[in-house]
Amino acid sequence: MANSACQEINVGSKRGRSSDEAICADGISRLPDVLIQHILSFLSTKEAMATSVLSKRWLWVWTWVPIIDLQDTPSCRTDLNLRFRFGQFVTRVLILNKMASLDKFCLKFNLVDHPSHVTTWFQDAVSRDVKELDITIHGTQIFPFLKLPFALFTARTLQVLKLSQGVELHVPGTVSLPCLKVLHLVWIKYMNDESVSRLFAGCHVLQELVLRKYVGDNSTISIISIPTLKIMSIRFATGLRKHRLKINAPILEHLHLEDNLGLEFDLEDVSSLVEANVSVTWLENRHIPLLKALCNTKYVSFNWDWYAKKNDNCRGFECRWKPPRNVPECLLSSLETVSFKRFEDVAYQLRMVKYILGSARVLKTMEICSDGDLPLELKLGVLKKLSMFPRRSKACQLQFN
Repeated sequence: MANSACQEINVGSKRGRSSDEAICADGISRLPDVLIQHILSFLSTKEAMATSVLSKRWLWVWTWVPIIDLQDTPSCRTDLNLRFRFGQFVTRVLILNKMASLDKFCLKFNLVDHPSHVTTWFQDAVSRDVKELDITIHGTQIFPFLKLPFALFTARTLQVLKLSQGVELHVPGTVSLPCLKVLHLVWIKYMNDESVSRLFAGCHVLQELVLRKYVGDNSTISIISIPTLKIMSIRFATGLRKHRLKINAPILEHLHLEDNLGLEFDLEDVSSLVEANVSVTWLENRHIPLLKALCNTKYVSFNWDWYAKKNDNCRGFECRWKPPRNVPECLLSSLETVSFKRFEDVAYQLRMVKYILGSARVLKTMEICSDGDLPLELKLGVLKKLSMFPRRSKACQLQFN
């Protein structure tokens, strides 16, 4: 009798749980189409398509999502059949998607077997007034780089353009991207220097630029003259060819620059900079124009390798830094905080710290961060040595971490 009662209770509990789950699932299905489509927009297209098996109600909901986000698998890199099937899948998705305008078209795939097919995909997205285009092609040197259709460079609704890796930028004579605010060009190839200049000239409201360049990209000059630019991140990969970087961005506020090339700098106007983060392999005379241009920046992080290796046996390379003849204006009037990282108690580092402490009039904090390998006794000795340096600012506090 007791067992029978327990079984009835258990059965009743299971029925209760099943009923609750059904009500919950049915509740989601009762949501307005617009809300369901918005929820699905946070998923990849493949994941959104998977919801079509839930019920008849969900069968075609994914086709009304204004975002297409597709990515193949790593196996496609070596399997021709898989690449062919992925291409068919992309084409089918574009045919079935019913949206007249797209918020985003994101495509990440391996290699280009049929460039004409890919060009058709891009043209389809542009014809639907796409707002964001994010393309990454994981190619190899034996496969040709993909040339973008010229229609892309007159896309009137495009607000975000991100191109990465296996793309060759061949820019026509006419470029008009009136709404483009964000542009990322990452490890792509350029037809020539003129392609870069034409593209920048056609972006009249650009606010964010991310540029990653490598030696074999066919461009040796970067002229960035964009009056609307506010955020810029530039990285030049290691190489032997000379590159020139010319920047004219009067309202630029944030700059991130990594220089591993023999860059020649020409900074005409970066007077509005608030924050700059610069990393170089080793300091050279060619960095002087860059340092001068950053004098009025509020926050500056300047990183370089104290032991810039010229060869495998040259770890002892010494930075022959010498104090300038005239004290820079920023040390006299505005420098308040200095954080010196990877301090190792060598002569040229001590000279630099001593110079800053003795020159900075309004300095409030000098933070010295030592190498973690320094023994405790040596750290205490360094702190005592630094404490003996004269300080021009009476308010300056020396911190040793």
